[in-house]
Amino acid sequence: MRKPEYLSPTSINLYHKDPEEFYIRYLSEFRPPRSAQTLPMAIGSAFDAYVKSYMHEKLFGKGADPTYELRTLFEKQVEECNWNWAWRRGERAFEMYKASGALADMLIDLEQAVGQPKFEIEIRGIVSGRSESTSGSVMLLGKPDVYYINKFGNPVILDWKVNGWCAKTAVSPKKGYLRLRHGSSDRSKDKDMHRECQPMLHQGMMINVGLNLEDVDKDWATQLAIYGWLCGMDIGSEFVTGLDQLACSPNGTAIPDVRIAEHRLRVGKTFQWEVFARALEVWDVCQTGHVFKEMPKEQSERVCEALDAKAKAITEMMLSGTPEDKAFLEITGG
Repeated sequence: MRKPEYLSPTSINLYHKDPEEFYIRYLSEFRPPRSAQTLPMAIGSAFDAYVKSYMHEKLFGKGADPTYELRTLFEKQVEECNWNWAWRRGERAFEMYKASGALADMLIDLEQAVGQPKFEIEIRGIVSGRSESTSGSVMLLGKPDVYYINKFGNPVILDWKVNGWCAKTAVSPKKGYLRLRHGSSDRSKDKDMHRECQPMLHQGMMINVGLNLEDVDKDWATQLAIYGWLCGMDIGSEFVTGLDQLACSPNGTAIPDVRIAEHRLRVGKTFQWEVFARALEVWDVCQTGHVFKEMPKEQSERVCEALDAKAKAITEMMLSGTPEDKAFLEITGG
């Protein structure tokens, strides 16, 4: 059985949702090759490249860092098989985001930074914590979109989500937003805050104090909590997360309608410790090889052997099968 060098928010969430899939993807010696980037993933990565390239140029000047040149960032984040499809669509998503005014809001937030905001950083490190019920250390990896500290000393993690660009039905904005904008310059379509939003100025930033991020989306909160720890925040400490969600609705064309929900929330202390406890559990699984805790280790190992056989068969088919076989496996998960 393989021993991963670190855990990511995705791997921690996957273990608790589907431990068999976690084993095949991360622990099996016969783990299948990584599936190709899907179109929903590609549009998110393309938009991400456009917005980060634009913001970096506005904050630091054109050519300040060639890493953030648009085409360079785009080709780093979007797999080559999706370049033609995602280039124009990423641009269109960015244009709607910019026209809505949400981009200007985000830049205003960043202009409060003490020192330089950090874009697209990869951080790997040991996170340790101790509470009355939980203690230990785990190696984690995170890739925050943007991290900065504002002039009031408030740490902020920023992120973007593109949901439903390729969907057949409309995706609703997540609850708790401070503002809901339409992806155009027509401000008459904008809406005020969500009914569960209680706005308050908190250390120089307007946030919703009526909810925590975990009340909106637990996966988002897990991801950004881990990003916060890797950026130096203590487990259970207070920091702000800013998420702009592009919620898309099909309209019969290649470009859906888009609404931008602006979320500014904290991650609760209790939830942060719960995430840390889950991370420690998964790390223990990886170190001990006892994957299925609900059964004795010997029985767990037999299940892992059966999953190895499944993983090996999937790998062989993906490497030597027809394109139709590969597409079927990607759709069905094996």
